[in-house]
Amino acid sequence: MNLIWKCMFQQRYSPNPFKEVTNIKLSGFDISSTTITVTNILGEMINRFNPDSENIEWKRNGNAPGIYLIQITDGYNHRITQKIVIE
Repeated sequence: MNLIWKCMFQQRYSPNPFKEVTNIKLSGFDISSTTITVTNILGEMINRFNPDSENIEWKRNGNAPGIYLIQITDGYNHRITQKIVIE
């Protein structure tokens, strides 16, 4: 992944770590073709969804405290993975 690509596609998670809800802000992604996949540290899929805006609220929904990975992929095969922590 080159530096130009990293600057074009950005995501922010706030807060991280979080207790109940974190907000995900996407920038540069084609939202109509974006998929967000959440996995636990063992690689087991916890959730997969298609956002309808650049601002997403992701709720804990009973998931245990620990480390999770959020992978954001769009229809052009751009992919970013970020670690989030549930307290």
